[in-house]
Amino acid sequence: MNNKEEKNYRDSIIFKDSDRILSEININHYSNKTILITGANGLFGQYLLSTFVLANQKLNTNIKIITISKSGPNKFIKKYNKNNNLKIDLEKKFIFNKKVDYIFHSAGYARPKKWMSNKISSVNINIFGTKELLEIAKKNKAKFIYFSSVDVYGKVKKKDLPIKEISFGNLDSSNKSNAYGEAKRMGEMLCSIYRFEKKVKTYLCRIFHTYGPGIKLNDERVIADFIRNAIKFNKIKIKDKGKAIKNFCYIADAIIMILNIASYGKSFAYNIAGNKICSIYHLAKIIGSICGAKVTKSYNKSNSEYLKKSNDTIYASTKKYSKEFGAITYENFNYSVKKIINWMINKEKY
Repeated sequence: MNNKEEKNYRDSIIFKDSDRILSEININHYSNKTILITGANGLFGQYLLSTFVLANQKLNTNIKIITISKSGPNKFIKKYNKNNNLKIDLEKKFIFNKKVDYIFHSAGYARPKKWMSNKISSVNINIFGTKELLEIAKKNKAKFIYFSSVDVYGKVKKKDLPIKEISFGNLDSSNKSNAYGEAKRMGEMLCSIYRFEKKVKTYLCRIFHTYGPGIKLNDERVIADFIRNAIKFNKIKIKDKGKAIKNFCYIADAIIMILNIASYGKSFAYNIAGNKICSIYHLAKIIGSICGAKVTKSYNKSNSEYLKKSNDTIYASTKKYSKEFGAITYENFNYSVKKIINWMINKEKY
């Protein structure tokens, strides 16, 4: 394939996922609506955009899409949403006078190294940026979907697993490593105030470990880290003992859940999580098997600040979601991992 064909191939992976998303939601709920997506260059923003773009192309839904990103729209956004792409820094005061029906607030530093080195920015985006966007939602009587995080749960005891939306562990606010989790908690508090006092329809989507095409090869999160090492060095080196247990969610499954919540959600807070629960070591073995890479352990007590503060074991209950929307049809884990590997390999070539 030449460069153009390769880019089209990578895009086709995303749009095939978007087609599946459309088959499992009622997209007519968004027909003739205006959607604002913050953090549009990120994994969630990209998949929201591609889903609404495909709905317009296939089903003539007439959805107007407005994107916000700090660095301006990336090539994917420019290609598929030629207008209404705004370059806005949500840490600063900004003017926004467009009419919107939905706000999907996915902006923020999701990558650990990013937010560990930009703690104040993480706080500002999730507090000041969220408040400004909530005011826009209030003015427009729009629904507001806040992309929160597993980090709001803090250090969870094993007896409380799988973690439910009403359960919380300890989150030490005097520890700077918890800046991201505390910022997300404050964002949630703002959503709560606007929901129950100002009557804005806000929803909290607490996102657990999510992966999919769009994650960059230099991303240090665990799945991307393992794939990168498997591709480049034919070896996966685990940075600790690999005993931590997490659950992993494919991006298309997460988007289905989020769009259903935004359309019909009866409650306020929901866990967004996959059905694959495994240890980090087992995850490495799966990726190693797919890529033909050797897996080794390299335990070091002085590992990164993020590794020290993160939960050893945390996984979610999604019973609340299933009770409202029915059983979740998750994509096969191994198949979805192969998909992201193919996407990353072809992305790296060019």
